[in-house]
Amino acid sequence: MLLCAILLIATYYDLRSREVPAWLTLTTLLGSGAYAIYHSFWMPALLTVALCLISEMTIPLQRRSFAAVISAFAAIFQPASTIICLVLLTIWLLWDLGHMGGADMKLMIAATLAFGSPAVLIPITIVGGFQGVVALLHKQTSVPYVLSIFLGTLVYTLIPLIL
Repeated sequence: MLLCAILLIATYYDLRSREVPAWLTLTTLLGSGAYAIYHSFWMPALLTVALCLISEMTIPLQRRSFAAVISAFAAIFQPASTIICLVLLTIWLLWDLGHMGGADMKLMIAATLAFGSPAVLIPITIVGGFQGVVALLHKQTSVPYVLSIFLGTLVYTLIPLIL
């Protein structure tokens, strides 16, 4: 529930100014990483740190190749987290290719780490699809996707409580 509260605050910033403060996204990412380590998902947390450092590399092909190699090593060293590592790499690549903003990337990775499962991305993607269709109907070129991240995470959190 703490993650949902933080995502609500991030949504407020995203809707208001279309920019989420770096301190909010980074502390969420760090907190989720610590939580993942506490629950024995240490390799996805370390992969997240590595991807943040790799982001500073200037040559795109080298950056993406290095990220793929590091992700493969992460999956090899902790086989139980292979799917999570693949999902984290995919989210990072979407950001690196310019298909998503930095705050969106950090918050989606934080949600994946906090729940220890990429299943949290399913409701986020469904809500994001609806948001995209509405934006298309209104002829908008971009959407504040943190809203979808918040609502999808909230749905993922509440469904087990309801059932």
